[in-house]
Amino acid sequence: MEDSNGMAIEFLWTRLLFKRSVSKSARQRADEMAKKQSGYEVRGAAEGCDSSEKYG
Repeated sequence: MEDSNGMAIEFLWTRLLFKRSVSKSARQRADEMAKKQSGYEVRGAAEGCDSSEKYG
């Protein structure tokens, strides 16, 4: 029983670390996409474009 509990704890710990890693990667990717989008909006405003003209 003791060995089974230890394995379950190890499994759950490994799963937690994996999910944290995935979450961190997703957050970084979302931040990169937001920065890129912000850059497009700034560049479009500098060119005198309205985003509704492009996408609407």
